[in-house]
Amino acid sequence: MSKLRHRIFGRQDGNFRPPTEPRTREPLIRLIERIEEQHLPLRIAEIFAPRVNFTTRIADATDPKETLDVWSARLIRAQEPADGALVRGYETAVAIFNGDCPLLCLHQDERLAVLHIGYRCLMRADPNEEGIVEVALRHFNPESVHAFIFGGIGPCCWLPEYDDKPEILDPARSRHPELLKQCQEWTTCSPAGSGHISIDLYALARGLLLLLGISEDHILLDSQCTCCAASQSEDNSRALYWSHTRFKAGKQNGVDGRNCSIAWLEL
Repeated sequence: MSKLRHRIFGRQDGNFRPPTEPRTREPLIRLIERIEEQHLPLRIAEIFAPRVNFTTRIADATDPKETLDVWSARLIRAQEPADGALVRGYETAVAIFNGDCPLLCLHQDERLAVLHIGYRCLMRADPNEEGIVEVALRHFNPESVHAFIFGGIGPCCWLPEYDDKPEILDPARSRHPELLKQCQEWTTCSPAGSGHISIDLYALARGLLLLLGISEDHILLDSQCTCCAASQSEDNSRALYWSHTRFKAGKQNGVDGRNCSIAWLEL
């Protein structure tokens, strides 16, 4: 049976925010090369990284119809925006460059999908539209697939923007009213302040998986909050990971950095 492996690289490792101009790609390419050399198995031949933009699209690295953007011999990106990546086999890893949103790995046999599960990826503005979990599960057998959720902000710190997510305050407007209501919590140690209504994105993703028929014993999660991990200081100087929430609160020295989360399969 295939085993899932993963690593999160944060502030100590560099800023993994992808540049918008091709001529400025070299620093990120060098960071990825260093990670490959120091932390990944030798058999990993390439890293596939989708362009996350709060979509429900899954970029399939092995689909001839998928337009690829080759950054280097080892780093391949999807040309079009996609918040999920699907790979097969044991020689390709998936990387997601994220600021706060957790990740969801789905794996079965030699197939691995890694999803950027920001709130708008999970719950669309149009309640009739499927979220990214529903879309991704089309590639798997719900009875056999395993899921792992990790690498993002917790409800303790995430302050949603209610203006463009009104259903957070009024779950009845959402695709899954009862589930969304169950996932409502309050911020407790957010750089943006405490006492605000938040959503537990880990619980939301887990709840969606259960609703879609995934067995509870096939779902694992590491719900450590990447915003407040080891950052219990006034200036957040000890923070392990980059956080867009911390940046917006003016507590990240003006740098809107991104982490790099990588997942792969091995026998």
